[in-house]
Amino acid sequence: MLTPLLWVVLFDRDPVRPFDADILVKAAQVRAYEEQERRTKVQKERGFEQKFNKLIDALGEFTRQYNGSQGQVWPAKQAEALRKALREVELALPGNATR
Repeated sequence: MLTPLLWVVLFDRDPVRPFDADILVKAAQVRAYEEQERRTKVQKERGFEQKFNKLIDALGEFTRQYNGSQGQVWPAKQAEALRKALREVELALPGNATR
């Protein structure tokens, strides 16, 4: 009685089932990779937006200081902040991965 039951269990295996599991695992890995790529892209975009906004703020502050003195005084502190902000935006542009 036990022998036929063992034979049924041994030969009842589906040879395709392990491949189906592999396909499901690979699909999950692809989805995880795509999600990570999307998150990285969003993070880079937010970083660029923040740096660009910092540049705009630095430019506005430099302009207010310079125009406030009617062009008689060069606001060195604001000019340096503007230079740094511009450099950060340049480095954040695509293709400028070196720091």
